[in-house]
Parts: sequence; C-alpha cells; structure tokens
Amino acid sequence: NYATISGNVNIAAASGLPGDYSIVFTSEDGNTFTAGISGDSYSIELPAGTEYDVSLEGADGFSISSESTLNVTESSSFDITTLHDTMKIYQITKILKVGYMLIPAERQTGT
Repeated sequence: NYATISGNVNIAAASGLPGDYSIVFTSEDGNTFTAGISGDSYSIELPAGTEYDVSLEGADGFSISSESTLNVTESSSFDITTLHDTMKIYQITKILKVGYMLIPAERQTGT
C-alpha cells in the first residue's frame, strides 16, 4: 500500500542552494526513496505504515529546518523548509548571547 506525499519547499533562508538537490526519505529499516524537486515543490510515492527521516541530498551545507520526520499512513501534504547551515550557527550564537544576558548577576561566577 503506497501513499502520495507532496509539498512545497521553502528555500528563502537557503541562499546558494544548488539547483539539483533532492529530498531523501529514509525508512526505519534503512530503505531510501528520493524525490526530485520541480520548481518549489515535490511529489513521491512512499510505502504507507512507515516512519521516515527526511533529509537533503546534493546540498552540502544546507539542512531541513522544519519537521524532518514523517509518519506515512495515507496520502498527504508535507511542506519542507530548508536552511543554510551558517544560519543555524547564527541562531545558536544569538540564543547563547541572549541566554547569557538573562542570567541574574548574583548567579554569575565571579560577581
């Protein structure tokens, strides 16, 4: 029993993403299924009743920033947002800086 999974791919935060990348669905038992991109969308037939990890292929330095696990039970839509990995580093750094600023002075070492 197969299900059609289709969706849009948001690449707004993925400047420089190669045009020939694809989306890979890896099942729990290690089988992989690859969906090509057409414009800003994709469609693929996947065996139903399985959970898949979703990743990018042919896009070194980029990753999926939206949900990257999909449980396929029936045909459905699954939109994907991609991100340039340097944006992840920037976001983590920003969180760390803000987090540090939120520590009360009396709890900081050396005060």
